[in-house]
Amino acid sequence: MNNNTETRKNKHLNERERYAIELYLKEKYTVTEIAKRLGRHRRTIEREITRGTIYLQNSDLTYRKEYCADVAQRRYVENGKNKGPRLKIGRVVKNFVSD
Repeated sequence: MNNNTETRKNKHLNERERYAIELYLKEKYTVTEIAKRLGRHRRTIEREITRGTIYLQNSDLTYRKEYCADVAQRRYVENGKNKGPRLKIGRVVKNFVSD
């Protein structure tokens, strides 16, 4: 039995929160501090940072990791498209019908 009377609201991060994460990371906040400021669990922020991390090339041809809110939002939308029930027809039939 679930005795928790609180309801979960805003389960998913929105685009504004992703930009806030990007800003806080540039200002060298820790993941725990970011989570407290946004009112989210630390692990949620860690997963979001993993989702939006890209590798950028420096002028000396070395690479650095950086969080990009635009990339994270794009990946979130793309991953959301993969949700839903499985097709009862095969992929080949689906592609044939849609063409």
